[in-house]
Amino acid sequence: MMTVMVALWRRFGRNADPEKELRVLAEAGDPSAMRRLSALLEERGDAECVHWIQRAAENGDVQAMVDFAGHLMQQRNDAAAAEPWYRRAAEAGDTGGMVGLSALIWEEHGDLAGAITWMRRAAETGLRPAIFNLGVLFEQAGDDAEAERWWLRAAEAEVGLAMEKLAELLRRRGDEAGARAWEARAARTPPVGPGSVLH
Repeated sequence: MMTVMVALWRRFGRNADPEKELRVLAEAGDPSAMRRLSALLEERGDAECVHWIQRAAENGDVQAMVDFAGHLMQQRNDAAAAEPWYRRAAEAGDTGGMVGLSALIWEEHGDLAGAITWMRRAAETGLRPAIFNLGVLFEQAGDDAEAERWWLRAAEAEVGLAMEKLAELLRRRGDEAGARAWEARAARTPPVGPGSVLH
């Protein structure tokens, strides 16, 4: 890799074109450069970005595996092709892969137990959307106590959607004052930000 970097420096100098530099590295087999080139091309709307994100995933870049799986789901609606990429990333310890795999196996296969297993692994890393999502999955399983436990953790991490879920739960129990308190706190809480959130 060092020789490729030296070659780039000699060839392009300080004012190099980032796309050209990334392309040289990507064509030399650098998975990280492939992923970054894909992102650069995607910003321009260039369809070649798919080629490079797939190559990066095939060459072991874990983030590229998640990104390529996301592309397969969103652009091609191909869960069967996306699942192995999410699984490889999840098994490598990537939280995005864990969340993606969890959502896919729940939504596509109805495997709630499997979805909970993968979402729990992501939630245990402290990933806020995963903590919230785990509560949603427990709610789907009919386990309000576990759902509440995870939503409380998410609320402590300032996830407004968790506060709203806690308000709903308290309202169902007849605790209107508690429900209003969580709703007020949720109204003052900024959104979590990017991430896969189940509803």
